[in-house]
Amino acid sequence: GGLPPLRRAMAPADDDDDAGETELVRLRREVLRLRRQNAALSGCSHVMKEGTLMRYREQLLSSGWKQRYFDLRVDGQGGATLRCFEARGKAQEESPGRGRGDGVRHGALRAVVRLTRGLEIAREVEGIKAKEGVPRHCFQLHLPPGAGPMTSLRLGTASEEEADAWVEALEMATRDADALEGKDEINMNRRVSEVSAGPPPVSMSTRSPLRCVHTKARASVLTSEDERGIPDCNVVGILNLIVTVLVVLHLRLIADNLMKYGVLLDTFRHIGLVSANPAHGSCLACWVAQPAFVIAALSIERLASARVLPGIVTRAMHFLNCSLCLVVPCVVIRRSHALPPIGMALLMAHSVLFMKLVSYAHVNHALRVQLVQKRTSGKDGVVAQDDDGKHLENVSSVAYPANLTLWDIFRFVAFPTLVYQTSYPRTTRIRKRWLAKRAGEMIVTLLLMSLIIEQFVVPTLSNNALPVLSFDVVRILVAIMKLALPNVYLWLFMFYALFHLWLNILAEVTYFGDRLFYKEWWNATKLEDYWRLWNLPVHHWLVKHVFHPTMQAGWGKPVGVFLTFFVSAVFHELLVSVPCHTFRLWSFFGMMAQLPLVHITAAIDRRLKGSQLGNIVFWISFCIVGQPLCVLLYFAQV
Repeated sequence: GGLPPLRRAMAPADDDDDAGETELVRLRREVLRLRRQNAALSGCSHVMKEGTLMRYREQLLSSGWKQRYFDLRVDGQGGATLRCFEARGKAQEESPGRGRGDGVRHGALRAVVRLTRGLEIAREVEGIKAKEGVPRHCFQLHLPPGAGPMTSLRLGTASEEEADAWVEALEMATRDADALEGKDEINMNRRVSEVSAGPPPVSMSTRSPLRCVHTKARASVLTSEDERGIPDCNVVGILNLIVTVLVVLHLRLIADNLMKYGVLLDTFRHIGLVSANPAHGSCLACWVAQPAFVIAALSIERLASARVLPGIVTRAMHFLNCSLCLVVPCVVIRRSHALPPIGMALLMAHSVLFMKLVSYAHVNHALRVQLVQKRTSGKDGVVAQDDDGKHLENVSSVAYPANLTLWDIFRFVAFPTLVYQTSYPRTTRIRKRWLAKRAGEMIVTLLLMSLIIEQFVVPTLSNNALPVLSFDVVRILVAIMKLALPNVYLWLFMFYALFHLWLNILAEVTYFGDRLFYKEWWNATKLEDYWRLWNLPVHHWLVKHVFHPTMQAGWGKPVGVFLTFFVSAVFHELLVSVPCHTFRLWSFFGMMAQLPLVHITAAIDRRLKGSQLGNIVFWISFCIVGQPLCVLLYFAQV
């Protein structure tokens, strides 16, 4: 029992008096022996053990540990090879029966060492003090001449058991045939010795001018060896350089802007001017009057459920109520000459309410038709329910007409969704600390947007209004390039503030459970994927209340897609033209131009599968050219 751990693990298998040997160690040794014999009998290469180890490298000016992936192989002729790879990320699954893979997949091959009978294995017996990035249990391999480009290897792992397992596997892989069959028990452990912890001394042969540098045929690092044409090398340093260059360029642009215009940020003065304008009082009154349209929609639906209003009158009244929800703010903005930001905020709020009321009327109409059909089929006392109500998690479903209450409709108006259901998935509590963090991020994001608009966007627009009106193509292109960078940042901040922060804040305070408001639209290689992923609330509304009714009417998919983009284009034009007090249809035509781009990017994706060219086309057409051009055109007309 007083033997060191390595001695206990490497003792002969038939020594029953060794109290320190466990059943696990005996089984592990037997598995290694069987793998060695299997390779000899089959004549094929077989993996004895594989996994991650730390490798010590002593260089000219520094030394340290690097994580590497190793595999130990034996062949049918009794030879053994230890291969060293770069360790890269987590593998999807581990290789069964081949030691501990640690879930790490290997990258490029770093070194190959031929293990012969001259190999000496030394276990470091003094444990290394715990330190980040340094293994505590190490062993050394001293290689005979001709084994490879190195004369010694120092490897380590955090687990003593894993270190012993590797030493066992290395010793087993280099045994001769007699020791493998158990005929030479005395010499089974002759290659394993014990040394003090520390790097092995540098051999004089490594410093000799006779040492070979070129030992095998190798390709250049940036040479591609696969069909995709992508070199198998780490380019993190190049990415760091690109980020550094971008930071420097941005700092130069900021410095140029400050030297030319000075500090233009005066957000609080602008807020004071907006609040002091008496014309904006009518906009505020219009926004406060929104509940009137909500109550009107509920009243119409209650009368319809009580069979007081016939179906055609119900639809006509819903149409009138929803139309007034859009027309009234347009008239108020027009007559009050509200500033574009105020007009856009008011019209956006009413557009959201319009879409909610359309969904409320459409879904309740379907529920009412369903209820009538069930009653005419002879089922008394039946109720109507939306199709997904019974599938919701932890929510009791509400059936029609029990859903026609003030609480239900105002709760729907408060929810961050545009699609009406009788029931929604809900959460059970409000995370106050999480909510405070999102609110803080919202304030910071809005301040950054204000900074970009006042400091970078407004001066560029003011200096380029005349070239747009005179149709000076060169200066227009220069203005587009100047606007492209702040426009991209402004648009990304807008997305983050609206779809991630604001909608999540609303969901948190209303206990709304489904918070998938967007998906990974930034990776879209087709424009169709972008419009499907970036704004899920509007996407769901358009699909449910525009595309599907068109398909049900038998008009076909092309007509449905066209009408979907047409409705989206009308709303885009409405949200820009009315607040800007102009009517030029630039936004409308810009949206309708997405249809041919959808087909172009789809064709690129089909022909160049896996290519990112479609993603580049999306960024250029949408953020670099499209949006800055529309902003220039509208600003020149204001």
